Amino acid sequence: MFYSARMNARACFATLLIACGGSGPGDPNVFDDLDGDVEVRTDSNGMHHITGESLSDVFYASGYVQARDRLFQMDQLRLQALGRRAENDPSRVDDDILMRTFDFAGMGRRNAERMLAEHPESHALMVAWTAGVNTRVREILYEGAPLPYGFSEDVLGYEPEQWRVEHTYAIGKLIVFDNANLLEREVLATIVELIAPEFNDAFGFFGPLVDAYILPPEERPTSGGGGMRRAAIRDPAPIPPGAAERIARFQRRLDGISPGASNNWAVDGRHTDNGRPLIAGDPHQALRAPSLFHMQHLRTTDGTFDVAGFGFVGTPSIQLGMNAHVVWTGTTNYPDWMDLWNVPVGESSIEFGGETVPVVRREEAFLVRGESPRTQTFVDVPGIGVILPDDLLPFDVVPPGESLLLGWTGFSASTEAHEFISMNRAASMEEFEAAVDRMTTGAFNFIAADHDSISYRSSPAVPDRGVPGTFPVPWKVLDGSDPATVWTGALLPLDRLPRSHGGIRGWLVSANNDPYGFVSDGSIEGDEFYFGVFFDPGSRAQRISDELERLIAAGDVTRAQMKTLQTDTHSVLADEMLPFLFAAADALEDDEALAAYRGRSELSDVVALLRDWDRDMDRDSRGALAFEVFAAYLSRGVLLDDLTATLYEPVYAESPVYVYKWALTALRSVPSLVEQGNHVASYEALEATAAYLASIGRDETWGDRHVLHLTSEFGGRFDLGTFPLPGGNGTVNVAQTQVVREGAVPDVLTTNGGAIYRMVAGFGASGRPEAEFAFVGGNGGDPGGEHWDDLMDDWLEGRYRPLYFEEADIEAATTARFTVTD
Repeated sequence: MFYSARMNARACFATLLIACGGSGPGDPNVFDDLDGDVEVRTDSNGMHHITGESLSDVFYASGYVQARDRLFQMDQLRLQALGRRAENDPSRVDDDILMRTFDFAGMGRRNAERMLAEHPESHALMVAWTAGVNTRVREILYEGAPLPYGFSEDVLGYEPEQWRVEHTYAIGKLIVFDNANLLEREVLATIVELIAPEFNDAFGFFGPLVDAYILPPEERPTSGGGGMRRAAIRDPAPIPPGAAERIARFQRRLDGISPGASNNWAVDGRHTDNGRPLIAGDPHQALRAPSLFHMQHLRTTDGTFDVAGFGFVGTPSIQLGMNAHVVWTGTTNYPDWMDLWNVPVGESSIEFGGETVPVVRREEAFLVRGESPRTQTFVDVPGIGVILPDDLLPFDVVPPGESLLLGWTGFSASTEAHEFISMNRAASMEEFEAAVDRMTTGAFNFIAADHDSISYRSSPAVPDRGVPGTFPVPWKVLDGSDPATVWTGALLPLDRLPRSHGGIRGWLVSANNDPYGFVSDGSIEGDEFYFGVFFDPGSRAQRISDELERLIAAGDVTRAQMKTLQTDTHSVLADEMLPFLFAAADALEDDEALAAYRGRSELSDVVALLRDWDRDMDRDSRGALAFEVFAAYLSRGVLLDDLTATLYEPVYAESPVYVYKWALTALRSVPSLVEQGNHVASYEALEATAAYLASIGRDETWGDRHVLHLTSEFGGRFDLGTFPLPGGNGTVNVAQTQVVREGAVPDVLTTNGGAIYRMVAGFGASGRPEAEFAFVGGNGGDPGGEHWDDLMDDWLEGRYRPLYFEEADIEAATTARFTVTD
C-alpha cells in the first residue's frame, strides 16, 4: 500500500506556532521542510525501515511513523510525564501530583536548553522527530485521519494535541528515572528496620542468593569480606492503624515508575563457532499491549547513519539494537544515586546538614475531568532535590513536623538523548564506549560487541560518599540534620565505575546483579568504595554463567545455543531451596519434631514429585507448580512472624525473589529466625503445598495456572488475551509471580513482567552484524491491525525471526511502503 504523508512545517509555524514550540523563522525549535522524500518500508515482522537523504528527514519520518502506530500510547506517556493524566481520567490525580512533584516537565525544559547549547545538531533531531509526531496529530485533528483507539469515547474520549520538543525530553527523563528508581526500596528498607529490627540486624540485609557478579574475578575491586556487622537490637516500632492499606496505596502510586530488570551477555570470538563474538539481550519490563518498545530501522541514503532495533515509545532514536559496526543490549544497574532525608521545611528554606538551604515553591494549576481546576504548591530544593508529598509516605518514617527530601543526581539537566544518538552513530567500539561514559543519567549495564571484541560499561553519576563504613548507611531514610549524610558534590570517577572487555575468561554476563561482589558479605565495611546495594540476588546471572562455562568447555558456542539459553527455565531457586525439604524428608523417621507428618502419603507423594522433577519451569510440568507453591509457603512460614503481614506482603509483592533470598539466608545460617527449625518449617510448607495440589486436581501443571494476561491498563480492545507461560521467579526466562497472597494461592497466577523482547546477534564473515529476535505481541498499536499480535506465538514458543538489516533482505521482506514528502 502506498501512502503520501503531506506536511508543511512552515504552515505549522504560521497556524500553530506555540504548539510547534518555536518563536519565529529560523528558530532552533522549529523544523524546516524536508530535504527530500523519505521512504518507509514495513517488513513482514512489522519493523519500519526509514530511509532519507538527511538525518533530520529520517528523524522527522521516525516520529511520524511511531505516531501512526502508537499515538495514544505515546500521548499517555507524555501526559504522565507532564502530570496531566487526570484531565481525561480523574482517577489519576495522585499520579499527577507525584509527577509534578518530581517536575519532569521542568526537567524536560532544562534538558532541551542544555542540548540546544551543547549539542545543537542532536537537539535539531529531537525537534525534527517531534515535528513528525505533530504532523500525524494534525492529520487526525484537521485532515480526516482516523482517531486512534484509546482517544475514542469508549475509552478516554479526548483528542490529541500538538507536542512541544520539551515534552519529548520530559518523557526521556521519566524513562531514565524509572529505570533505577530506588524510592520504593529505600522506604521499604526503612520500614523493615523500624518494624522488624531483629530481622534487619540478624543477617546481611543485601547479601546475594549466590555469588554471581558481573566483572571477571581478576577485575573486581577489593571487597571487605570480613563478615556481616550486627547492629544492636532495638525495640520494634509500633505498627500504626491502617499501615497495610497505606503501604499498598504507596506502592500503587509508584507502580507507574517501577524499575526494570533484564539479562544480557556476550561471548568473545575465541569461544564461538566462527571466531566472531556473540551477544544476547532481553529487557524485562511490564508486559503490556502494545509493547513499551517500538521497532524501527533508521538510515540515510549515504550510509553514514544506519541503525536498527528497539526504542522506548515516546522517544526518538534506537536505545537498544545494532548498527553496521556495533550491537548492544542493556540491563538495569542499581547504583545508589538517590537518597532520602527527613528535614523540617519552612516557608522559604529547609534545615539540612546543619545549614539553612533555600527552597523554591512552585504553585501549579491542573485540571481534573469533571471537577473545578485545582492548584497545588510543590517545593524544590535547588541543587539537591524535591520535597515529597506528606501523604505519599506509607509509614511514619520521618519525625513529626518534618517531610521527606528526595535527592537524585539526575535532577540536573542532562544529555542522555545525545548519547543515545551517539551510540546509534558509533563506527567503532571506542566511539560506543565514549557515548556510554557520557551517559551519566542512565543507570544501564550496556554490553556491546563488534566484529572482534566485547565490552561491558556502566557510567551513572554516583555520589562519592567516602570510605565505606564511615558514613550513615544511605539505603534508608537519613537524618537530614547530620552533615555526614550530605553529598559533597564529588562523584565516583570513571575508573571506579563498572567496565570490562571480558577478562581472562572471555565472556560477560549482567542480570541486575552486583557488578563488583561488594554485597557478598552483606556489609559495606572494608569495601574499596561504595556503589550500591539493591541488586538482584543473582539466580539469573548464576544460571547464565554456569551455562556459558558448560558450553565453552564443550566446544565452540553457537547462536542457536544462545537462543536456547535465553529461553532457559531452570530454577536456581529450586537448586538452593529443595535440599532443605529433602533433608527434612530424610530425617522424617528420626526427628520427633516431625512425628505428626509420618505416614502421610499425600506428603510423600509431593516429595517424590519434587525429587523426580528436572527443576525446569516448563508449562507442562507438575513439579514446577509444586515447587513454586512450596517456595512461597516456606518463605512465608520462615519470615512472616519476623516481618509481620503488614510488611511481608508488600515486600513480597515488590520482589518475590528477594523474599526467597531472605528465607534461604535464614535457613542456611540464622536459626534464630526459624523458630520452628528447618525441618518443621519445610514440612509446614509441604503440608500447605499438598493441600493446594489436592484442591486443584492431580493433572494440573504450571502452565495451567501460570499465565500472562496481555493487555493495557485500559482493557477493552487492548486486551490481547491470556497465555500459559513458562519460566518463574528467578529463572533466565523470567516470569515474576506472587504465588501466595495473604496466605492463599490465587486461582490464577498472573505474571507481571518478563522479556519484552529477546535478541541474539553475531557477526558474519564480512564483520557486519546479523541478528534474530522475538518480540511480545507485535509492533503495531492498533488493536486488530495487521501487526497488532503477529509476533506473539513466536515469542511464546521461543522462535526467533531475522532482524532485516541488509538492503536485499529488507526489500525481499517488504510488505508495505509509503513515502513521506513535502
